[in-house]
Amino acid sequence: MNIQFRHLFDEILPVWAVVDYFLSSFGGGRPSDVEVLSLIERAEQAAHDFSKRVGPKNQVAANGLSFALDELKNDLAGTASWTGLLTALGSLFEAKATTGLNLTPMRHFVVLWANDSTHGTGPTEFLHALSLHPGIKSSVFEIDLNAISHDLITAYVCYSKLVHDLLLEQPESVLCLHGIDPANLNVLDSNGWNTLAGMLILAFPEARWVVIGAGGHSLESVGGCALWALCDPSGVREAVKCQTITKGGRTCFPLREKTFVALDEEQDYAFFFAYTAYRFGYRAATPLSWEETKQLLGGPAPLMNPFGTLEDIFLQYADQPDNLQIPVSYLESREAEMSALGSAGVRIMVTSGGQDRFSRRGGDRERRNLAYVRRLRLRRVHVAVISKPLAGMFRLWAESGVLYWMKLERRNWCQQHGHVSAVCDSYATVRAPGFEWPPGGIDDDPGNHSSPGRLLMVARTLLDRAERLLNDRIDSVEQAVKGAVLATEALEMLGDRTPTMALEALAVKHQFEVLAECQFIGVRHNIEVEQRIDELRHEIAVICNRFARSERTAAARDAEVAILGKLVKVFQDYNQFDEEMECLFWQRLAMGRLLRNRHGFAGWIFGWVWRYLNRLVRHPLYFLGAILGWLLIGSVAFSLVESLNPAEWSWGLDALSWSLNAFFAGNAPDGTSAAGPAGWVTRGLTVCGLFHFGVFISYVYTLISRK
Repeated sequence: MNIQFRHLFDEILPVWAVVDYFLSSFGGGRPSDVEVLSLIERAEQAAHDFSKRVGPKNQVAANGLSFALDELKNDLAGTASWTGLLTALGSLFEAKATTGLNLTPMRHFVVLWANDSTHGTGPTEFLHALSLHPGIKSSVFEIDLNAISHDLITAYVCYSKLVHDLLLEQPESVLCLHGIDPANLNVLDSNGWNTLAGMLILAFPEARWVVIGAGGHSLESVGGCALWALCDPSGVREAVKCQTITKGGRTCFPLREKTFVALDEEQDYAFFFAYTAYRFGYRAATPLSWEETKQLLGGPAPLMNPFGTLEDIFLQYADQPDNLQIPVSYLESREAEMSALGSAGVRIMVTSGGQDRFSRRGGDRERRNLAYVRRLRLRRVHVAVISKPLAGMFRLWAESGVLYWMKLERRNWCQQHGHVSAVCDSYATVRAPGFEWPPGGIDDDPGNHSSPGRLLMVARTLLDRAERLLNDRIDSVEQAVKGAVLATEALEMLGDRTPTMALEALAVKHQFEVLAECQFIGVRHNIEVEQRIDELRHEIAVICNRFARSERTAAARDAEVAILGKLVKVFQDYNQFDEEMECLFWQRLAMGRLLRNRHGFAGWIFGWVWRYLNRLVRHPLYFLGAILGWLLIGSVAFSLVESLNPAEWSWGLDALSWSLNAFFAGNAPDGTSAAGPAGWVTRGLTVCGLFHFGVFISYVYTLISRK
């Protein structure tokens, strides 16, 4: 088929099959009349079923469709019937819209049409006819193949601006790439329109791409056009990445081989779940309605068999039917409605229910769900139950147990592929099996420090778009996740081959992720930040290994100071005091290490003083421990001074009381000389006491003024 619109509803699919027959008649490959009649019969049955579902109000559209199909039977090549079918199909779209279902993503089709006669004129004729209906928008842009073959870079600049403007005007447009060979999209090759199409697919991850091949092939296989496209549910971007290989035969990208599905009627939760899975190495699908969920996961032949799920237990979509025999909050009933869940190896249940959600003390639903979870575990399915609100992306992943489970799976994967297992033991490097990130070892030419030029151009496009979005006001989780995906794609495209731009992408990525956590009311006030900083420092160290050996440490510290400073500003804007202080601690620690490395012995001394001060203000317990330590040191010092009479000395409370007196009041022990050793100990403790008192006052002031 030249066009596969599998994202449409089940009733419309046979109709599109008939439409596809007429498209193929323009470009060759016409099926037999028997096959066409079979398709028409299926479409008639679909129209009949639809008319029964929507009732008399919308039967005009269904009757018009049936009439057009009857005309097609009589004249398989008749253009009048072709126009009638398109008109009736448009009416059917309107009828669907009146039932309350969301068709917004499907209302604007854009075809980038290759002006090569060998590809036929089907898509152009189709969209021109479809645009006659006022309820459906369509656009056709002719691709100049000669200009592309003459100057690919200029063509990329022009067409990337065109796609950007299209998505700015119609964010949910479906972009159809006509005349493409889906098996030949290597961005590093010189394949004209195929290469340019691959670059555009990578540069605009939020776009709903459909690749229409001249030979009847399509890269769109799981209905990504209807789904939220940022986390690549259809695998279109993954296919381009798999084909983009270097001359040495190695891929330029970490690959996401498995897919998660995020199921939640609250869109912010769904977007948050999907991106969490995406950042840890999985593609993610996010159906936002019952119809999309049923089409994706239901039926005897679901469009996707996910590796894992992040799902709300009490799932209740707006278009969810009321006549279900058993609600889908009964997990066994959910699997019956969504058969693909039975093949998932990971099930992460997220709920805002009470503590009896999986307990015998609960009602019938809780007891049946508990029995279902036990059966899943007997099938060796990893199941975890997490309560809302969440504590950020890292805590969500850690509480789910997937982090530990992934660590074991990745260790097995490392052993199978001959990798050093110690590299796979750090939680900072734990990703999905097969997802090679951080990027050590991806490049097959260590002497070449730069990314291929075309990938560099695409990464620059992604970063520019992300930074423009960052400068705008981010007021939703979806916008923050979009920026995070743009920066993530740029970072993975660069790897560690272009370290300066990679560090820029890393900074933007973490800023957007923190914005998503702070923007989302479903995240607790106290966000997990330690694991984020651990991962950030690890990735900075890997990227900075590309610098000269003498500059690596300083470059890593500079990057830590700069990126953590940006995160501090985000936390300040959202009054996340504890998270801000944690970032400041690591930022000051990096600054102290820079001082020790750059200013010789004096810098070494000042660096250790700076590090001590940094530890004092990290946590009140550290401050209390430091004071107790100085009191103990003072007690020992007073015990050892020669000016005191050892015969009358007590090593107990007397030494401690003199140390307390000197530290807090500046008083020397009775009977001692100010010029003697006891006087120097007293002055030293007094200076330490004043220093710590000043630190305490400033910390308390900061705490009260910020909280």
